[in-house]
Amino acid sequence: MRGRQTDTPRLERSHNIIVYRDVCFRRNEKVKAVTLNGMVVSKNGSMTGGKTHKDAARSERWDEKETAALKAQREQLHAESTGVVRKQTLETKLGSLTNRLRYANADIKTTESKLPKILARQTECQKVLQQIAPEIQTLRGAIAARESSMARLEVEINMVEDSLFEGFSHQFGIASIREYEENVVKQRQERSDRRQQLDSHLAKLQYLQAQDLPSDWAKLKDNIAKQKRALKALEKEKTDLQTQTAALEVTSERHVEASTAAHDTLKRIEGELKAISKQRDDQSAKAASVQKQLAVEETAVERFKDKKGEVLKRATMDQVKLPVVGDAVGSDDEDVDMSGESISLTNQADTRYAANEIDFSSLEQLHLDSDKARQDHLLKYEQTIAAIAGDLERMQPNMKALDKYDEIQARISHEEEELEKIKVRWLNIY
Repeated sequence: MRGRQTDTPRLERSHNIIVYRDVCFRRNEKVKAVTLNGMVVSKNGSMTGGKTHKDAARSERWDEKETAALKAQREQLHAESTGVVRKQTLETKLGSLTNRLRYANADIKTTESKLPKILARQTECQKVLQQIAPEIQTLRGAIAARESSMARLEVEINMVEDSLFEGFSHQFGIASIREYEENVVKQRQERSDRRQQLDSHLAKLQYLQAQDLPSDWAKLKDNIAKQKRALKALEKEKTDLQTQTAALEVTSERHVEASTAAHDTLKRIEGELKAISKQRDDQSAKAASVQKQLAVEETAVERFKDKKGEVLKRATMDQVKLPVVGDAVGSDDEDVDMSGESISLTNQADTRYAANEIDFSSLEQLHLDSDKARQDHLLKYEQTIAAIAGDLERMQPNMKALDKYDEIQARISHEEEELEKIKVRWLNIY
């Protein structure tokens, strides 16, 4: 509830019509009542304000305008916030670039302060290089001359050695004494290496001889014997497991074959059951149809009996003598009450008339109607009922297939359980 923002006297909020009537008319107060929808009720009974469906539509239109304005304001604020975020990002990048620029300027100043010293040192180094360049060229020439002289001397020395040791070289079948020296040095080095290896092995043998080797050797023999016995036991167990595995595989194959055969038999029986169910449904439909027809015929028979009773009653009331088989009617005067113009039959007479059978043989030939159609109709229904009964009798032996189906289901379950047990045993073995 809300009061109107007008120049009216003090307003009080009213929850319903009863409350604002009490406030406006029963209380001795100078007030105006306002309903929840904005209706102002004065003491003279006039009502102003309030809401209608047009006002509701108009208010919804104003709500749409306000919503559109709010959406526009939201888009503007979103754009402003995006601009603020972009501005903050740019300010952050600007601060980073400013710091990098400050560090770069400081580095430039430091480099500029070091540059004169570096240039002076470079100038000095160039002067020194210019001074020592002739000496370097001279030394390079001297080194080359010395190397050539050394090579020449080495050739002369080799020639002298070859001439001196020519007979020695021919005796040992070598090209020169230098090859012999290289081989001797190499053999000496190899001999030294072998001597070191022999010394190392000798030290190891002496150390092992100092240890208690016989007891260790006996322990090793015992361990080897134990390992051999364990290996034989494992090989025997492996052979047994392989035998069991082969037997389990054969058993599993048998169970799989039995399960496959059972599944095939089950499928065949399911097909037979479906066919039997279809036949049963067809026979049930035929039986239902026959039952409906029998009900219709029974209704027709009941109507015929009622009609026959009416005929007997009318004949009795009209005092018409009808031929009855065995004359079961007897004296009709006992069950007829004559009172004025109304004639009524008692319940005992109704029952007796219903049990009477008219002797149509005593009627004249022109009063007899042909009963052949009814007899043919009854014969047709009797034949139909006999055919349905025969179908039901033929279906009866096939119902044993249900018991066979349950038995096969049990066998399949048993075979599947055995197969699962074999799988579990196989997994436990491996």
